Amino acid sequence: MFVEVQADAWEEKTVSAVLRTAGVLRSSEYSDAALEILSVYPAPEEVHYLCGRSPAALFQLDLVLSDDPERPEASAEGFRNAAERHWGLNLAYDPEELSLIEELLSAALSEGAEDIRHAPVLDALARGLGCYAGEILRRHTSPHGSWREVADWGEDLVVDFPEVTADPIGNARAFLENGAEDSVAYYVSYALEELDRRPRS
Repeated sequence: MFVEVQADAWEEKTVSAVLRTAGVLRSSEYSDAALEILSVYPAPEEVHYLCGRSPAALFQLDLVLSDDPERPEASAEGFRNAAERHWGLNLAYDPEELSLIEELLSAALSEGAEDIRHAPVLDALARGLGCYAGEILRRHTSPHGSWREVADWGEDLVVDFPEVTADPIGNARAFLENGAEDSVAYYVSYALEELDRRPRS
């Protein structure tokens, strides 16, 4: 058993540090160990959930270690690697993979909760899924789009194409909050169709 002692109030940086510690533990040779949080202040429910051993918690903690808001390609690759470790998938940035990814994520996030909207979801998961979807868009269009930081709308980063901007991270977050009504697979399929209709220069 591992015990994390926390004397500080549960601010965002405190939560992030504890989840990173949990991520390191779950990726170590002691991955099966119990992790207990001893805190002066009551720990948020999401911390207790994500320090547990549910499939959703383990998958998200894996992504915490590879999450890099400044390198979307690295976040996409981290998502691909986590999907291989946890689900045995050999993802290849294929749009057809997204429906299966949605099914697996929905099943993991709804385990022990009434539905996908009640399981805690980390920014690392929204960014990882969104960056993976964004890389599918980039790799299946010509000319390739480019990532940029958000100036006026969207979530985190967006993908710029000539005359069009895509927000795959925002769409991924909507899917994780709302379920199939905001399907990432549908979003990517629709975006690729629209991008294919652009006049070629």
